Amino acid sequence: MSHRSAYAKVLNACLDDERTLEHESRLVDEESGGTLARLARQRESFIDVAKLAPATKESGPPHPRRSLRSTAREIFRSIRVELWGKNRGDSMAECRRANARARDSLEKALDLSWSAEILDLMLSELTNVRRERTELYRLEWDGACSGRG
Repeated sequence: MSHRSAYAKVLNACLDDERTLEHESRLVDEESGGTLARLARQRESFIDVAKLAPATKESGPPHPRRSLRSTAREIFRSIRVELWGKNRGDSMAECRRANARARDSLEKALDLSWSAEILDLMLSELTNVRRERTELYRLEWDGACSGRG
């Protein structure tokens, strides 16, 4: 896999994660929604910084774009919520799956050699993504135990 391709996959997976967090933030209680919206803003900040950092010396970074699968998942979730109502567990599971895709893309990209700037950027984001996974589990289980689910 080329550096440009790997970098594009990271940006696209992070964009999908950001959009999933944002979408699901509107489908849960206010407190959890605020946390998901904050996580979405953090992912958006990474994307903004990553777009400015050149992935390789030969070319700048690709423009991130949302995957068709991510768009389809969001449409499906919206229809499901419309038919059967909001479900906190479903929202948290969807966020965890998006988080896992972002984590996987970062880990695969880190198999390549990068400039110090890009390496630091991706390692920092991988740390954030891993921490956020724990936060997503806490949100789900704290809500289930407190009856907010």
